[in-house]
Amino acid sequence: MFEAGGVVSLTIKDILNRAAVESADRTVLRFKKNAVWCTYTYKELRERAWHVSEICATLGVEPGDRVALYRENSPEWLEIYFGIVALGAIAVPVDVKLREQEVGHIFHDCGVSVVFTSARNAEVLEELKTMLPDLRAAVLLDALPQTLPESGKIQYAA
Repeated sequence: MFEAGGVVSLTIKDILNRAAVESADRTVLRFKKNAVWCTYTYKELRERAWHVSEICATLGVEPGDRVALYRENSPEWLEIYFGIVALGAIAVPVDVKLREQEVGHIFHDCGVSVVFTSARNAEVLEELKTMLPDLRAAVLLDALPQTLPESGKIQYAA
């Protein structure tokens, strides 16, 4: 949070932190996973976003670095986005329906250093690696067995 000319400006990180304090147990997201309704509270979303920030920091991501979200729409997309921007990095959303060449151009033009993606997109990244000199790491979110804990929430592995 910073003040410019008497006006208080909030970053996305500030907004999530404020919501996690003021409305900790309120539902921020409701979704169906494996035919079961699941929810995230503001507090849970912030904790999960922090975990994503920790993964990014472990991979050497610094403020201003570009981190791609090359993934289908999912509940995890939100926490990954918040985790990236909370660290001060720039989130680069990339539609998984784009052709390989289009993905490569976006990654190259943006200078993406890390990507969060699904294991099914690993082959595309492998094909593109020669044209992506800035790409240091890919976090494959569903590379583990497709079993979820009872809570219905994905556990990240760096």
